[in-house]
Amino acid sequence: MEATNNLQTAMRDHFDNWQLSGLSQIGYCSLHGLSFAKFNYWVRKFRGKRDAAPVPQSGFLSVSVSSLGTPILEVTRKDGQVLRFYRGADAGFVKSLLD
Repeated sequence: MEATNNLQTAMRDHFDNWQLSGLSQIGYCSLHGLSFAKFNYWVRKFRGKRDAAPVPQSGFLSVSVSSLGTPILEVTRKDGQVLRFYRGADAGFVKSLLD
């Protein structure tokens, strides 16, 4: 029973973080080494229980960072948004942000 509660808590944390990330489910699963099918099961389960307003399925969120340092990669999208990476990022992940 405790293992089930731990799994549910861990997946709830992933669910909440995924919603804040702005990533697709596939992108989030790839980034965090999760099975898409299992994650999607939990997403459907948690969506059925929540009362909050829906979170947009795509787009970017503003993030405040206290100390930036120097980015190792900076990409400017056609719409003028700038993506800055302060540590290495997988090329597939960067591509998913640009699609």
